Amino acid sequence: FPSHDTVSDYAAIVDMRSAPGPSGAILLAVNPSRQLIFYSLNAPTSSLSYTIPLETWTHVAVSRDITGRTGLYIGGLETSTALDNSSKNQNGDVYIGRVYDDFHEGFNGYISNLRITKGVGRYTGSFSVPTSPFPSPGNLPTYLPPF
Repeated sequence: FPSHDTVSDYAAIVDMRSAPGPSGAILLAVNPSRQLIFYSLNAPTSSLSYTIPLETWTHVAVSRDITGRTGLYIGGLETSTALDNSSKNQNGDVYIGRVYDDFHEGFNGYISNLRITKGVGRYTGSFSVPTSPFPSPGNLPTYLPPF
């Protein structure tokens, strides 16, 4: 994490860790200054010069290409990059809106259309934010049916 940020000073959006510290798993969070933080083994990066606006839907993406180049995007603008060649073969749980251990604050906001895709680096530079859902492979629906 950046030096002005402490590890305990964030709210998780997505946490794929099962223990504290860098384990190769992914943590996407927002700090009290409303800056995004993406943390993975060998790839701490943040949007220090970009602040997430309050009460506004904001498109956020993290994408890693085959070389390990990992980009953090806000509103289609690439805000930072890092190199991460660590394995992402995680067998644990995925926590949405909170950290795996409930020690940190939960994310205080709305999350819509969360997508985690394995094996596809969707973005390699700044892009126009999509206005329609990503197509789903095969015959799978692009939504969760009501219970």
